[in-house]
Amino acid sequence: RKNDYRLTTGSTAVPARDKVAYIKGGTSITTEGYSWSQWEDWYFDSRLDNNIYDSRDVALKACAEKKGKCKGVVQTDKNKYYIVGGKGTKTKKPGYTLFEIGGQSEDLSGYTYTWNVDYIFVLIIDNRPYNTIEEAGRACARNPRCRGINKVGDKFKLAGGDKMKPSKGGVSFLRGGFDYTSSSIYYADNIWFVKSPYSIRGPRFTGRTVSTRNEALRFCRFEPRCKAFTFENGRFMFWESTTLVEKAGSIAFIKRGDIVISNDYLWDQ
Repeated sequence: RKNDYRLTTGSTAVPARDKVAYIKGGTSITTEGYSWSQWEDWYFDSRLDNNIYDSRDVALKACAEKKGKCKGVVQTDKNKYYIVGGKGTKTKKPGYTLFEIGGQSEDLSGYTYTWNVDYIFVLIIDNRPYNTIEEAGRACARNPRCRGINKVGDKFKLAGGDKMKPSKGGVSFLRGGFDYTSSSIYYADNIWFVKSPYSIRGPRFTGRTVSTRNEALRFCRFEPRCKAFTFENGRFMFWESTTLVEKAGSIAFIKRGDIVISNDYLWDQ
């Protein structure tokens, strides 16, 4: 029946009119403009060259630069890395990990998008054209019906559904899961933890909102009851709580203690 979903133990897809198969892979990471499926206790038995890398990030970058030839990166049981390709096969090997390159990706407004050239979504849910992928990404994050973004010519439109069709020169951006990020910033002798996509659960400090991050930092820094602020729907709002809750398109800034500068280090007091 239409819109029914069934679970299966198989992983081989066969043609079927008006049906869609979702095949679960391993865990994944996103870097160097691609999504990489991570397969523990697997490797690929055909190396692309003889280079050995000490760093996973360096190996992934080397693979991404050999677009169309490299199929992934293998981590050995001795924590060394090499890139793979050719006509080899994925094979079980305990202690090894395969990072298999997938579709190219884009991080937009708290989500990771994988993109495909020469295919677009059939269903358009908003006919408004956007001039940049960033504008379209912000709009998609706010729309619960949005499954992705079409690019036709130099314009972007929000799309839904699961069906795609060939379109020469078009690009489809398929929205995936949250793009989790964390960092720290230093402002006015304070360290702030920055986490996305998160908002705050708890009481608001004030109903006031501001439009720029510097305004928010200045205001919250010198208000003892202000413990955090968030960026949501284009505005910064203030909180007495520091309890994080996932929320698409939102960024949370958590105030830490005062900072002491000594011996060339910042010390969180």
